[in-house]
Amino acid sequence: MSLSITYDLYRYNAGNAKYEAVSTQADLNLQTDLRAKDTSKQVPEEPTVSEQDQAINTHVSGLYTTPVDGKELEYPFYSESKWSGGDWVDLSEGGSVVYRVYQTGTDPEGSNLFLEVATVGG
Repeated sequence: MSLSITYDLYRYNAGNAKYEAVSTQADLNLQTDLRAKDTSKQVPEEPTVSEQDQAINTHVSGLYTTPVDGKELEYPFYSESKWSGGDWVDLSEGGSVVYRVYQTGTDPEGSNLFLEVATVGG
């Protein structure tokens, strides 16, 4: 069995320590292009959150081997929660993996743009 996944871009606002959904046209275009690269948006269903996170990362790592719109994904942050409604919500099932998105050729640590890939529901 498989689970649907979503791709959502956020900018980290250090001023209020919150992740905010992207809103500029450039960021929205990048989000659209990142989503379009995955035509299935499905991952195998796994029994635990940590195994689901690993399945998500395996899927994403296989898709994003080259830059999208000049942007690359940094190593994943596995999580037992996902960003929802302006706060982190603990997962009891499903998975959520967050990747820093950065301009090719720059230091990833300088980017405040993040891609969350999460299962639907959970």
